[in-house]
Amino acid sequence: MAVEITPHPGWVADLDATLEPSRQAILDTPVIVDASENQLVDGQIQNFLVAFYPIIRDFPQWLQVLLDRSPAMGREFFTDNIRVERRHDAMWRAMGDGFSRRRCCPKPRNSTRT
Repeated sequence: MAVEITPHPGWVADLDATLEPSRQAILDTPVIVDASENQLVDGQIQNFLVAFYPIIRDFPQWLQVLLDRSPAMGREFFTDNIRVERRHDAMWRAMGDGFSRRRCCPKPRNSTRT
């Protein structure tokens, strides 16, 4: 079976264009630039891990909302992705442990949904 790549619908292109200045502003922040160039020093790495942890922690819940709203053909994708994203939480915490970071945030509750 061949996959046919089609252009985004107009509303997606409009959304991308609207979000582009915000996306670029985030990508241009010093911590993101330094992280992308592997230039973070120890203190910055620790702060980066702590600051971004809530996004890592909560991402599976955001995907769950999409799963709940997806048509049947999208369910397998979101279910697999949620499983993978839950592992990122443990990896992120392990990176923090490597810097002897105090556990600042409670572990996420295991969702019974998926």
